[in-house]
Amino acid sequence: MKHFKNVLKLDLIPFGLSTYRTKGSSIFFNCNNVDDKCFENKLHACAIEHVEKTTILDFIACLMNKPDYNSYLEFTKKCANKLKLRNFDIIENCANSTEGSELLKRMGIKTHNYDQPLQNVPTITRNMSDDQEFSDRAYLNFIETVCLHLTEPISKVCKSSDASQEKSHKLVYALIVVLIFVVVLVIVYLIWRYKSRLISWSNNWSSLRTCCCNHAPGFPRNDNEQRDSNMDQHTDTEMEKLNRNEQHTQAMNDSQRPLTN
Repeated sequence: MKHFKNVLKLDLIPFGLSTYRTKGSSIFFNCNNVDDKCFENKLHACAIEHVEKTTILDFIACLMNKPDYNSYLEFTKKCANKLKLRNFDIIENCANSTEGSELLKRMGIKTHNYDQPLQNVPTITRNMSDDQEFSDRAYLNFIETVCLHLTEPISKVCKSSDASQEKSHKLVYALIVVLIFVVVLVIVYLIWRYKSRLISWSNNWSSLRTCCCNHAPGFPRNDNEQRDSNMDQHTDTEMEKLNRNEQHTQAMNDSQRPLTN
């Protein structure tokens, strides 16, 4: 974060979804019904108060990566030794005293001054305003999100981030092109490999369609059958005419025959 020291003011508020109440000079905290969590928050608040600004981010980052430790205080000491902090005793005494309670209360006041009640932790805000999209994006990529909201002068880390992002985009495009090329090659190979089978299947399909069409009801099988069918229809028509003429002649003869009693 040293790259942003001239353009960004970072305010760490270790309070989260906790609550507090006062009774006289006493302060009572409820940290999600976990007492150890309140002590952890006090350690963070005391560290923010007493650790140098150039080191505090590394120290808090170490504390946030807590493994499965039985004692959070012991883990905090390990982070302090890792960063060679000389005033850890001051931090520990602060967390176990009224100073730690006052500092944590101050963090609670800052949290309650937020536009909307916190829904989850950690929450990252810009100018203490409610912007869930900014919070989600900053949680996934803090540096990139900060760079998007910076004006001149832009930090070197932003330029390197843009260059890295552009490089990653080019890599993705290159991979897509290679994938398309491979797919085309596979298709061409399959067509070449099974060309004879494809031709055979095509011929069989054409024969099947011809066969099915020729045997379909209402369709003659060939030209000869079509011609024979037409001749049969013509013959039937002539026979019907002859029958009608005979019936007509018979009716005329019957009408001219004299009636006898």
